[in-house]
Amino acid sequence: QAALEAGLAFTNAILGAAHAMSHQVGGLLDLPHGVINGILLPHVIRFNAAADPEPYREIAVCLGVADPEAPGADAAHALADRID
Repeated sequence: QAALEAGLAFTNAILGAAHAMSHQVGGLLDLPHGVINGILLPHVIRFNAAADPEPYREIAVCLGVADPEAPGADAAHALADRID
């Protein structure tokens, strides 16, 4: 059941750069997919936030990593730093 639900979620989700790169890096280094995703995610957040920090600001605020009044770029970088 869990595998089915995960497959349905993947079908409806737009997976980002961290996920796409983790396939190649994980295969090259023989490391688990999830571990590579975790390593790449803060770097992808910083890269993407340069173009649109707002989604990351919202996540950072929800997680208590950034103040709601913080500028988007600052909040996005705080989120990436916390994940790092």
